[in-house]
Parts: sequence; structure tokens; C-alpha cells
Amino acid sequence: MAVLPLRPGDPDRLSGYTLIGRLGVGGQGTVFLGEDDDGGRRVAIKLMHAAFTDDPRARSRFAAELAAARRVAPFCTAPILDSDVDGDAPYIVSEFVPGRPLSTVLREDGPRSGAALDRIAVGTITALAAIHQAGVVHRDFKPHNVMLAADGPRVIDFGIARALDATTVSGHAVGTPSYMAPEQISGDEVGPPADVFAWASTMVFAATGRPPFGNDTIPAVMHRILHIEPDLGGLEGRLRETVEQCLAKDPAGRPTSHQALIRLLDQSGPVPAPAVALNRGAVAAAENAPASPAKPEESDGGLTEPRDTTHPVARRKRIPRPVWAGGAALVALAVAAGAAAWVLWSGDGGGQDGPKKPAAVIGRTGGELTMALPVAGTDFRFDPAEARSGSERTVAEQLSTGPAELGTDGRVRPALATAIKPSAGCSAWELTLRRDTAFSDGTKVDAAAFVRGWNAAARVGNGPAATAMRDIKGYAEVAGGDRTTMSGVRAAGPGTVEVALSSPDCEFDKRLGDPVFAPVPKKDADRVGTGPFKIESYDKGKRLVLARNDRWALGQARLDRVIIDLDSSTTADTISAFQAGKYGFSPVGSGEEALARSRLPEGDRLLNRPIGAATYLIPITARGPLRTREARLAVSYALDRAELTDKAYNGLRAPAPGLVPSALPGWGTQASGGSAAACASCVRQNVAEARRLAKAGGLAPGTTLRLIVQGEMNAAHWAPLVQRQLDRVLGLKVVIESEESMAEWKAAMMAPDASGLGSSGYGAPYPTAYAFLHPTLGGDQIPSADGGGEGFNLSQWSNARFDATLARVPRATDEQTRLGLARQAEKIALDDMALIPLWNTRKTALADRSFVGLDLDFEGVPTLAGAALR
Repeated sequence: MAVLPLRPGDPDRLSGYTLIGRLGVGGQGTVFLGEDDDGGRRVAIKLMHAAFTDDPRARSRFAAELAAARRVAPFCTAPILDSDVDGDAPYIVSEFVPGRPLSTVLREDGPRSGAALDRIAVGTITALAAIHQAGVVHRDFKPHNVMLAADGPRVIDFGIARALDATTVSGHAVGTPSYMAPEQISGDEVGPPADVFAWASTMVFAATGRPPFGNDTIPAVMHRILHIEPDLGGLEGRLRETVEQCLAKDPAGRPTSHQALIRLLDQSGPVPAPAVALNRGAVAAAENAPASPAKPEESDGGLTEPRDTTHPVARRKRIPRPVWAGGAALVALAVAAGAAAWVLWSGDGGGQDGPKKPAAVIGRTGGELTMALPVAGTDFRFDPAEARSGSERTVAEQLSTGPAELGTDGRVRPALATAIKPSAGCSAWELTLRRDTAFSDGTKVDAAAFVRGWNAAARVGNGPAATAMRDIKGYAEVAGGDRTTMSGVRAAGPGTVEVALSSPDCEFDKRLGDPVFAPVPKKDADRVGTGPFKIESYDKGKRLVLARNDRWALGQARLDRVIIDLDSSTTADTISAFQAGKYGFSPVGSGEEALARSRLPEGDRLLNRPIGAATYLIPITARGPLRTREARLAVSYALDRAELTDKAYNGLRAPAPGLVPSALPGWGTQASGGSAAACASCVRQNVAEARRLAKAGGLAPGTTLRLIVQGEMNAAHWAPLVQRQLDRVLGLKVVIESEESMAEWKAAMMAPDASGLGSSGYGAPYPTAYAFLHPTLGGDQIPSADGGGEGFNLSQWSNARFDATLARVPRATDEQTRLGLARQAEKIALDDMALIPLWNTRKTALADRSFVGLDLDFEGVPTLAGAALR
């Protein structure tokens, strides 16, 4: 990141220094790049914000930052060169330290391994040992606070550090949640062991690109830190052993930073004195450096301009090390401050105005939540093998945990499996299972239980397995009733499941977060499960009561029970019941978002989050007025998607920038190479272009255009808006036709004389772009003439180049290659406007203010396992 120019009002001189640029803004002050008058040496100057100079507490914090840095100085700090914390304009001058933050390096260059990873591990634990030896606790050790400089890694940011002999900090969880220790979350005393825990979490991130406990919502991350074992990914050898010990839940069970350093250095014989160990660690960290050199124009010293954290940046001007360094470049500590507590790490993070997430409230154990779930009739199925509707899956996920779990970020992580690995060509997969898993009745879960569960699901021919398991060898025979077990699933001992696929699929693991892959016991399968809750009672079709499952392998739910009313009432009635205090949680139906927002009680929350689904218009390409590419593009350019989402959903939907839902992992906007780069007509309405293309495509004003909608989709609140826009821009006479059931709608779309448009929403059955594009546009996914079959390509569009490109996706072993191929396929479809995107789907719900940790996950399911009463 280049040094930014000074702004109007910035000083150009301070004491004996010339200020030449801005390095960033933090909570307490602005950091400038300066040159001293004596020799032109570049320095970092932190100047306290003028608004704080009359605040004694702010001055005290500023002075404490200086004291903490000076306290560590004999061991590993970039020297403090000058300071004045008592004058009218308090400032601190330190050595200038270049480099890139570990978080930036991993985002741009990928995870570290081998010698590069070892240097980072040794260098950072050396710095931490020096900090602790100086009597200071860092309290916010994380990837953004590790700088990779030319001569080794450095630990930065003392903004929330505290001296060990200062007043003990308790009851205040300060830090970044993905890297916080259990004692920080629970409000216990925070000392050096918390830094050791954060260091270990950072090393997992350095090796894998993800924290060991995830980085989605604060409650979900904290729940895993408190109750679930870390995911160490591919860490190996001595580093894995050390990291595993440092991630002990009990701070007393962790090694000290000095002990961890000795273990990484593989010291034998007498334990060296601290100063000797520090010097050896610094030498090891600097050997063959750099691990990842700073880019010439992005040597940002660890600062991102908008971030509420500041420290020195720019090209490094080497300054001689003190002679006591023994010739080695000791790991330095750059001084910075103003780190925003409680910001969940997500790259280089927040905004200039501070953290995006407020301080989290942990909540208490006990109590109950009463909620409503919409159902139709009494045929409510919560067996994962049969659960298809949103309400059914909500319950199934509470009762059944499988080999993996789907995080709120849409990424799949191991759950009851500790490792999920493909063969070289992804035609086979191996699942290594946890050893400590039991069903809710206490019986042991083993590989045979998984095989039993998968085969039971496959026997439900029209259940979720039809999508999730279709590529497992033998699935078709079991689903068709010819066999009872799939040939492609076997237990290879009590702790291993082996899976053989009918065709290579390097994304098969993305399916395993579906509860359909959960194990089942030999008996009482309808009452016994592996989820965070178990069934306490069930009044068929009316009320289901769930109680905490104390044998859940991934921890413990905070609520004693969840009472679920299976409600066939209208959304308006349910909202009224929520207003009256009957429910603590209630989903909001599509089209009812504006009503819910207008009637939301003060202090309660309207939850609204994107999921892996989208709504679009389906042009029938085989015949009729939309058989030409130009006509289809004309319709797309004629639509004002912002107006549609604002009027139909009160702004609680986002216009779709392309076909693939933006919420899917790795997807997104034009800046990240996602859909917006491919769909100019999706970005904004263009009336002139719409009319030009309509003329070229033979779509004349006055043309009658059918719009076939499905009654179950509740299109009544937005279809008339589309009708008016197409009339206003193109002069089309849109006739809205409604078919009540899905089967009737598909039959109407596939009728021999069908033409015009249909409307639909589709959600990827598992979180990948392929899982969205193939069912909706694959040439082999066109339904039969009566609308039968699983395929959803109702536009009847077929393109050999699209099919060939998309077919390469599941065979590609590298995720970035898969994303690139999927983007190519999407662009082919958008260039021909095979589907006309409208908006990305979002789920909405009401949540009572009495609960914390109650949110919506990636599929729009309430996060009941992490919910608690305040």
C-alpha cells in the first residue's frame, strides 16, 4: 500500500521532523511518515487526535502505549526514537518498519508451508516470549498484527496491550474473536497463556488460510473455541504438536511462550536462558529471509488505511541493530495502537469509523425459546432422509450432525469427521471420523452408523439424497429399489468411511454439510440423533419440543429446550404473535418483509441475510418472441432491478449482478472477479440499449409476452412490477399466468406451445457455483415434455461450449481453477442471456432482543445451537 499524501489541515512539521505522507488513522491518532532533520532517516510519527488532547483518559492510554513499547524494547522492539506525551500535541516517534501483514500475504500469495512457515512460527513465538519476559501481555495477537519484513517476522500493535503488574483485566473480553482464548471469552483473568493460544490460532491460519475455529459469526466462533476441538488442517510434525498443546482449553495446560520457543528450536540438553533462547529464535527466524518480501508499492508495514489500527509503512531504510543483538536481526516489535476490539477478522477488515460488529454478549446457559415454523398440513418430516422444506431442514439440522458442518460463511468444515480427503483424481473420498462421538441415547457412533444412515437416505427416492448422493456408486440402484445398499460406501474399520463416486468430483466434500449424511443408530432412528438437540415430545403437526443433547460431540447448546409451533397461519398472524411476545423467533415469508419491518417491536431485530439462491426470469428459448439472443438481452436491459427490489421487498433484497448467487463462497462482485464482470445488463437499466436490441431481435412494441409464475413462489407482489416495466420501456403486453403447484408450473413451461417467460427461484443444493449452474442450464437437465424429471433447465437452452466448460469444474483439483471455469461458464450463459437474473435471495426473520447468538446461518436456518438468553 503506497504512502498517502497529506490532507488539508495535516501538519507538515513536528518538532525536528518533516512529515511527508500519511500512513493511516487509528483510534487514538494519525500515523505519519516523516524524516528527521539530522540525517533524513525515515521514521513513523503517531500524533494524537486533537479531539483527545484534553481528555485525561486518552492521554493516559497514549502514555501507556509508549510505556508498553519501551518496556519490551531491550528484547524485540523497533526503537522508540522520540516522544512527547505531555505537550499540547502528544506524539511518539519510532523506527520505520516495512513489510506486509501476514493476513495480506496469505490473501495474495496463499498459505505458508515448509521453511517459510517455520520462520514465521519461530519468529513470532520469539517476539511473544520477549514481550512476556518484559512483563507485558499483548492481548490481540492475530495475523494482521504479524508483519513479514525483509529480515524476519515482527509482532506489532500494542494498542490494547497491558503490563502484567497492572490491574488484572477480567470481565472484559478484548481481542479478535477468531483468535481469542476461552478465558477471554468467559471473562476470566487474561495473562500470557491467552497470547499463546492466539499465537497457535495464527499459526493454523498461516498454514491453512483459515483460523482453527472458523471466522463467521461471533457467537459461532466463540462456541467452537469454548467447546469444540480445533481444525489444524495440514499442520505437521513438531509445529503441529506445539500448536495443539497451545490450543488447550485450560490455560494451565498450555506451554509458556518460552517453552513453545524451546520446542520449536528442538533444543536438547539444559534449557537455555531466556536471553539465549530469544537470540537463537531471532537467528532462526531471520535465516534465509524473507519468507515473503514486501511488494515494492505495497510495503504497508501492516496498515490498511481504512482500518482502525495504525503502524509504520513504506520502503525500508535499514537501521543498524544494537550491538547486543549478537549479529542477528532480532525480531522487532513495531508500535501501533487503536486496534478495534471485537472485530471478527475478515482479511484487512473494518471501516474508518471503527468496527462493524458491536461487542458481543455471551449470554447464559438455561431457559427456553419458543418459535414458529411455517408448515402446510400435518405431514411434517424432520428425518434428514426426508426433510426437504425449509422448516423440515431447520429441525433436521438440530437433530442430526453429519461428517461436516456448513458455516455461516457457506464454507464446509469437518464436524463428526476430523479429515475429509479425496483420491488423486477425486473419484474416491476418505472420511476419518472423530473417536468421541455418541448418539443422544449414549450408543457409540462408528463408520457403520454412517454407512447405515447414507443407505437409508438413498432408499428415499425423492428425498434430499437425490441431489446429494446421486454420484455415489450404486445410488441409482438403491433409489430405484433394486438394491438396499450402495456399492460406493463402505466402512473401512470403525473410524473410516470410504466413498467411491461414479465420476470424479473434487467438490464432493461441499455436500457433506447436509444433514442427510448424518449417521443413524440401529434402532429408534426417528428419536435418536447426533445434533445439538434431541426430541423431548412431538404433537404431530402442531408442536415439537427439543431438549438439549448433552452428548453432542461439538459442545453444548446453551438453551435447555426449544419449543416449535408448527404453524399454518399467515405471516401477518405470526408477526402479530411475535409482537405479543408469544415467540422469540419467527421466519418472515417472501413478500412480507416490508410488513415485518413496519411492525417490528422496538429493540427487537429483523434478521436478513443472503443465501446461496437467486430469483430469475426464464426465457423460453426454443420458440416464441424470446427465441433470439437480442430479444432476451432487451428484456434484461429494460428491467430496473433496484426499483423491483425496493418496491417488492422494501430494500431487503439485492439486485443480482449475475446468475450465480453472490453469497456462494468465492463468488461476488466485479472486484473479486465474480458475476458483475460478466453481465452489463444486470448492473443498471439502459432504456436506449433495450429498445435497440428489441428492434434487432424482432421484439416489436405491442408483442404479447406470457409470464408464467408459480403460485407457491408468491410472485403476486413483484410480477406486476415486471409487467409495468416491460410495458413502459418496450411496449410489451405482458400477460401473467399463475400455476398453483410446482408440477403444474413445470408442465406449463414445457408444453409444446409454451413461449415467453417463466419466473423461478433456485438455491444451490450445496455451496458451489457448479451446483447452481448445472441444474438450471445444463444441456442434460432439460425436463421431459410433461415437466417431469429432476432437471430444472426450463429455458430449454443448450450450448455445447457451456456444457464442456462446466463439465471441467468438478474434475479440477484446485479451487481457484474451479471458480475460474465456473465464471467462464456463467459468462457464456449471460452472453446469450439464457436466464435473466433478478435478485439474490435473502432469508428474513424476527428475533427477540432477549436472546443473543440467535441469527440465520448460510441456509437461512436459525442458529439455535449458539443461541442463549441474555
